Amino acid sequence: MLERELNEIYDSKTKGGTSDSENFSSPASYFEFQIGVNIWIYCSPVLIILGTIGNVFCILILVRKSRRRETATVIYLVALSLNDLASLYTGLLRHWILMTFEIDIRHFSELGCKFHMWMVYNTLDTSAWILVIVTLERVGLVWLPLETKSHCNKRTAVIVLISVNGSIMLVNSHILYGLGDVVKVENNQTISQLCFFESKTYQNFFMNVWPWIDLVKFNAIPCFIIFIGNIYIIANVYKRNRRFTSRVAPLGTHNSSKVQSLTVTLIALNTAFLVSTTPVSVYLALYDTWSSNATTYTNARLTLAWAIVNQFMFANNAVNFLLYCFTGKNFRAEVKRLFKCG
Repeated sequence: MLERELNEIYDSKTKGGTSDSENFSSPASYFEFQIGVNIWIYCSPVLIILGTIGNVFCILILVRKSRRRETATVIYLVALSLNDLASLYTGLLRHWILMTFEIDIRHFSELGCKFHMWMVYNTLDTSAWILVIVTLERVGLVWLPLETKSHCNKRTAVIVLISVNGSIMLVNSHILYGLGDVVKVENNQTISQLCFFESKTYQNFFMNVWPWIDLVKFNAIPCFIIFIGNIYIIANVYKRNRRFTSRVAPLGTHNSSKVQSLTVTLIALNTAFLVSTTPVSVYLALYDTWSSNATTYTNARLTLAWAIVNQFMFANNAVNFLLYCFTGKNFRAEVKRLFKCG
């Protein structure tokens, strides 16, 4: 997440004011800025509540006995739901607290600052790469089902998740030593900056280089793999449907329908990811260009854009349950069974 942008919003909100005497001298004086702040305050809790209920239901339903046959896929999707919950409570919740109560939880301690930002990047990246893993697994199941089933088991899924999550943590580990509470002396005055860059070199890296690296690892590569994978999956489903409609449905059509149902759900999840994460990645990569020598009105519009693209991004962590229900008839059946048991 781009901390400079969020801090500028916070500073303008708390210090800028909206009085006529300012003569539109700060971003907070503009209507666009106020809309952006209100989006953070009022839309964020809706996504948090929706995401909490939805992801908890996803976990309960996915681990039900009748769905445990697709072991590897279930493990991946349960991990995705847990990770989505973590994304909402580490990322979006902090934004809402900051904009609503003017309290930044990263200022409580230096260790908390480092760990929290590190976890935000880890959870968001992990959601993207879990979808990549499930997409690759589904490509294998629809094109090489026997070979893929022999390798895709519970043990393999756990190893893959640990490896991917460990790699993501390692790539983002520079945050743990690059940020902290900085004390410096300027003009014979001691200035303390909480949760700030430890050095000018790291600040330059984080603001100018890291957004492009983040764009590649969080959006570009996952989107490319997911897009190509979806094409392969759709092509296979189309080919299989033509084959089935040209002759009497063979035995095992029920299992084929189950595979296709999960395939449609996966395509819906992937599409939601592509649509929701691309805007924020583009914003982060181009923010320095857009904000360079920007007027206060431009900064107000950037504030509004920043609120919108973040709500889109975190919506991806909140709406998976609805996508499961809308696209998967087997999932809907499990929801009905769960309520009947209740």
